[in-house]
Formats: sequence, C-alpha cells, structure tokens
Amino acid sequence: MRFIFIIFAILFLFSFTMAVSGSSLEVDYIDVGEVSLTEEGGLPTYITYIAWILISASLAITVFSFVKGGILWMSSEGNPAKVKDSKEQFFSSLMGLIIILSSFVFLSAINPELVEIDHTEEAIKEDRFPYGIYLIEDGSIGSSVSEMKDYILNEEGVYKKNHSHRDIEEIGLRAKNIIIANPTDEEDNLFGYYYGVILHEETSYRGRCEFFINRTTTPKMFRASGNFSSITVVQIDENYTGEGFVRAHHLPDFKEEPAPQLLDISIDNFSELTIGEVWSIDVEGSYLLLLASGNSWETTNEGCSVFLDFKPIPDLKGNPMNQCEPWDGGPPWFSSYNSCATHYALFPLFR
Repeated sequence: MRFIFIIFAILFLFSFTMAVSGSSLEVDYIDVGEVSLTEEGGLPTYITYIAWILISASLAITVFSFVKGGILWMSSEGNPAKVKDSKEQFFSSLMGLIIILSSFVFLSAINPELVEIDHTEEAIKEDRFPYGIYLIEDGSIGSSVSEMKDYILNEEGVYKKNHSHRDIEEIGLRAKNIIIANPTDEEDNLFGYYYGVILHEETSYRGRCEFFINRTTTPKMFRASGNFSSITVVQIDENYTGEGFVRAHHLPDFKEEPAPQLLDISIDNFSELTIGEVWSIDVEGSYLLLLASGNSWETTNEGCSVFLDFKPIPDLKGNPMNQCEPWDGGPPWFSSYNSCATHYALFPLFR
C-alpha cells in the first residue's frame, strides 16, 4: 500500500512539473513492451514515457499482490491471524488498483497527451506535410510546400486517395492537379517506398494514361495534361535488389517459340517491346507492369493497361491492349484482334 502511494506521488510531481516547465531535452527511448521510440521531444514526452513505466510496474505488482492476498484468504482455513493478514493484503491491493486507475484518470484530466504515446510506424510530426495522394480540381496552387499544405487543408475540392479508385467522377471530380507526399519517419527518411500514381482518362483504369512519381521526401505537385477519371496508386520499392523477372510472350501459355522478351526495370521512361505483340506475361516477383501504345506518357493514344499480379498471366486475350484492330486474316464471324501494345514500363513494388 505504501508503495502505491509513493508511485502516485511521483506521478503527481511529474504532472505538476509538466504544467510549469517549458524546457526540452532529447531522449533515446528503450523498449517498453511494444513501445520503441527514438525521437526528439521536450519534457512532456519524457514525462509520458516515465508515467507509462511507473503505471505498468505498479499495476503488475498490485495485481500480483491482489491475487496472492485472495489465495491466502481462501487457504487460511479459519485461522484468525491468517485471515486478518490475507484480508488486509487483499483490500490493500484492491485500494492500490483504484489509486492507479485514479492516477490514470487524473493525468488524462490534466493533459490527455500524458497518457498517449504514438508509437505507430508512420508517426508524423504535427508540423510535417500530411503524406498521401491529393487529387485537386483545377485551381491556383502555390509551388512551395507551405502553400501546398495550406491549400489541401483549407480549400474545397481536394480529395486524398491512398489507394486505387476506378471512378473518381462519382465524387464529382475530374482530376487536373495532383500532389504526391511520401510518408517519412522522425528522421525524415522514406519508409522503404515512394508513391507512383497513374491517372486514367476513362473509368475502370482504361483509356489514355499519365504517370507521376515522387522519389523524394519533399511533396511535389504535378499537373495532368487532361481530365482523368480513375487512378492507380502503387508503392514502389526504394531498395530494389533486382530479384525476380518479367517475361513477355508472343503466345498464350508461355510458348517459347518465338522467343519471349525479358523485360528490364525502367523507372522513368518507357522501353520498347521488341517482340511486336504480347499475349501472355510470366511474372516472378512483385512488380507493376504497364503496357502502352506509345513511347511516352503523352502518346498512349490507344490506352494503357496495368498489371499488378504476382503470378503468371497466361492469356491477355480479354485485355483492351490486345483488342485494338480486328485481324483481317480470319473469317467474318470469327472475332480476332491484334495487340496494340508497343512499349512497357516496369516497377518493383514494395511489400
């Protein structure tokens, strides 16, 4: 019981210190359960950390004493001295639990941040640009980070999308501007990936497309050349090691004749498809493959197709990139089409 009162007194002194102190210090935190922190903060952060240690330790000791007192009480077998001692230990422990819970409520009343530790992997400082993909209707947006942040926080017509969406028109938006802000840790390092964004002219990821990528820790704004109606969002591996492969085949089911084309990683530009037509894709690893009908994002006039499958894709017959022009060599009742994919872009995905 005396120990619990000491713990409570320490917590009270720390909370009082937080209220009157404005000094700061840097602390390298040790692991406490699942809490693993290394951050630069002031005295309030230090107090929060100490409070959690004290509460956890006192709670563990009190629960142990509570259980022990209950067991001794039940096993006292009518011995008045044992009954008295066990009852005192039991009720003292119960009072200790009440005091600990009361101290938790007391600290929350003073400042809720005293009992909150944000130890999520992607904890972002308050003054940092909120990471994400921002789709913005046509408007005037500043070029500096502070102007972009002010715009996305205060203007209407800004939509945050951290995942693919087949129809952005359903929210009344045809995107013109896009801001890409990658998540960073407390030391301003990337979390192992950066965002790549593909805007599609038509819904359901069809039609002409444009690609935007931000490989830095600084938010960047891009302007699309036209209006777009669906979006593909990917996380590109920052630390790609060159594992796996992607092969494009002339025929379904990975026929080796004629020989397939081994595709190369190309982050910034399209590469040419030398095999002429693509009817199946053999994938080993985690990649985004984009087939297009032009050698740049501005000339994908016949559209582009996005593949995010880890597994081999045996037949692309139903893919729009393989249904561009009817094949003249077949009978009229037989529907057959040529492939219009002429270039590709390949990106390693973060998993």
